[in-house]
Amino acid sequence: MKIDREKFLNFSGLFLISLAIFNLYFKIYYGFGHEILWLCNNAPIFIGIGLLLRNQKMVLGIFALLFAGSLGWNLGAASFLIFGENFLGDNPFKGMNLILIIGTILNHFLTFLISFVSIFLINKKEKFAWVYGLAYGLILVGFALIFPERNYNCILDPCTSFIPNFKFYPIIYMISHLILFMMPFNWLINKFMRK
Repeated sequence: MKIDREKFLNFSGLFLISLAIFNLYFKIYYGFGHEILWLCNNAPIFIGIGLLLRNQKMVLGIFALLFAGSLGWNLGAASFLIFGENFLGDNPFKGMNLILIIGTILNHFLTFLISFVSIFLINKKEKFAWVYGLAYGLILVGFALIFPERNYNCILDPCTSFIPNFKFYPIIYMISHLILFMMPFNWLINKFMRK
């Protein structure tokens, strides 16, 4: 069965925006409103907008920022649900009820899957898409500095036990995320895009 590319991208964009809005609504309703500033909770809205606009820079840039953390969260959550232990850290669903757990799982998994597939459907080579992700990430850094007690996006302190905390952790974290994940991911994806 042949997939209608344009319809799929339109549906995906609207779906990600709707999924994020519903997820955020329930988080606010059940007292988890502070989680609005976590990348995984707000990025689907902007990726969805990028899909509707067919803006590969926006979609790929934000997904490059999201990729490593989202992949890790999905794997950690799966290990917790299957084995009762998150190999990357603590219980990812601490304090959540069933509705929030389902919403959080769907938000992480579907954002990752739909974004990845949609990048190949838009199929545009964008060498500097990572700059969009960097700009978006710097905005989130600002919020992390405003609300240091929340440690948004693990910017100020590590979120996993196997990464040690040290004096210049935030700077090293941001630079290494850019150099080790975002830029190589952007470069690798572009290898599969048309000229």
